[in-house]
Amino acid sequence: MNLKTVRWTGWMVMGIAVCLMASSCRTPLDTQPETDVKTVTEEYGELLQEPEPLQRMKRIVIPEVSFHPPATIIDAVDFLKQASRDFDDPNIPLEKRGVSFILSLNLKPSAESERVDDPFSGKLSEIYDIPVMPAMKANNISLYDALKLICEATGMKFRIEPRCVRIVPFDDLTTNAKRPLPGSGVYKH
Repeated sequence: MNLKTVRWTGWMVMGIAVCLMASSCRTPLDTQPETDVKTVTEEYGELLQEPEPLQRMKRIVIPEVSFHPPATIIDAVDFLKQASRDFDDPNIPLEKRGVSFILSLNLKPSAESERVDDPFSGKLSEIYDIPVMPAMKANNISLYDALKLICEATGMKFRIEPRCVRIVPFDDLTTNAKRPLPGSGVYKH
């Protein structure tokens, strides 16, 4: 036997001994009847489940999503709100269908709007720096994937909260929303 084999065998013997000692120990849970014992999944099931809006967003499938300029992120979020109601489970009562979206924009006047005498004379996307949707089209896409595409295309990010989905600009530091990694489509907390 060489030195490596002896070390490996020693570690194996120690591991087996620790397992045997641990299995012979009695804990207060071992003395309780089987009906009182809860598994980790039962005990913390609510924490392990996905938030309800995320479950709905993955379940709702939109037959067609299509945007063309001059549509803005505001138009896209309005479309997602309506689509979430229209394509949600028909067994759910009308007043409980859909997903709530909150769009938070940092409305800063654009450089062009400073030259405009009447700030309400033009389009909002020209007066304020509101992201404009590029031309895009997708068929049979889940609401969740549609939101990811829209956020990636407009430089926004989102956070799924217990009762709603919050959409904010990518550079917003006040929220821990999901933000796309450039070109990857991967969303990271």
